[in-house]
Amino acid sequence: MLGKYLHDHPREWWAVDIDRPITSLSPPAYLTRRPHATSDPLLACSWTLGAFDTIGKIKSRFGQKSSSFGVQVFGTMIPDEKYYVRPSINQKDEFGYPTLDVHIEFEPKVLANVVGAREHLLQLMDDAGHRAKIRDIVPQLFPGTAKHYGGAARMHLSPKYGVTDGYNRLHDVPNVLVVDASCFTTGAEKNPTLTVMALAARSADQLARNLKAM
Repeated sequence: MLGKYLHDHPREWWAVDIDRPITSLSPPAYLTRRPHATSDPLLACSWTLGAFDTIGKIKSRFGQKSSSFGVQVFGTMIPDEKYYVRPSINQKDEFGYPTLDVHIEFEPKVLANVVGAREHLLQLMDDAGHRAKIRDIVPQLFPGTAKHYGGAARMHLSPKYGVTDGYNRLHDVPNVLVVDASCFTTGAEKNPTLTVMALAARSADQLARNLKAM
């Protein structure tokens, strides 16, 4: 299981122009995923809406209106055993240690999910009474731009299906805890930092309880 089920966020940025100015967003607004009942399993996207360019940021600072805003989209990918990270057999770094062999890609349905997020946001704007148009899009067709890698040491009650237990402790090496996004079984559609911090605090509390019980 170690090193397998690697995943990352597909991500893209673009600007939106609207027909009527609205109050600039400061801080940015966050729209979470569509309802589970109407989404494909494990596929979701989130939108972060905020000021676009320097003028937009100045306007947002003083509560002025703007006819454009920027959008960042984070999507998810379905973890699969075929996506992995492991020490390279042939490549070495400057210190003589193996470099990392990272094998991961975004499948067509993952990219299509991000495209669907664009269409959904335009529909939301239309429902709110605004005609919106997306400017040029530079899609992120390969992993690594979001730098939100997860998986590879997934959490599970059983060592058959996971590397760490429910408190991030390695099944095979119980005095080692893995408290980053490696323990994620799937990728959330949002930034993972707060979830990582919460899991780390939870693991530390459990470790303290264990030490007191010794």
